[in-house]
Amino acid sequence: AQAAKEAQAANEAQAAKETQAANEAQAAKEAQAANEAQAAKEAQVAKEAQAAKEAQAAKEAQAAKEAQAAKEAQAAKEAQAAKEAQAAKEAQAAKEAQAAKGAQAAKAVPRNN
Repeated sequence: AQAAKEAQAANEAQAAKETQAANEAQAAKEAQAANEAQAAKEAQVAKEAQAAKEAQAAKEAQAAKEAQAAKEAQAAKEAQAAKEAQAAKEAQAAKEAQAAKGAQAAKAVPRNN
């Protein structure tokens, strides 16, 4: 009876030890999984933040490029307008010089009445 009691006690101790070990292994596995999930989540968040930052930078570069192009187009338009105004002024001056020359010539012609 004593031997049977000791065998029973030994079996229970063994079973308790195995249950304990299994519980600890399970807990360690779950902690590991939780850590990995957390790390993956943080990596994902960092990746999205990086992507958003790059998209923002690209958007700003595009906007700067368009502003530059608009500035150059405006400058070209103003240069063209100035060129045309200059040409019109010169044409007007030539016309007036021509008219003055014509008047001068008419005055120089003797009148034969």
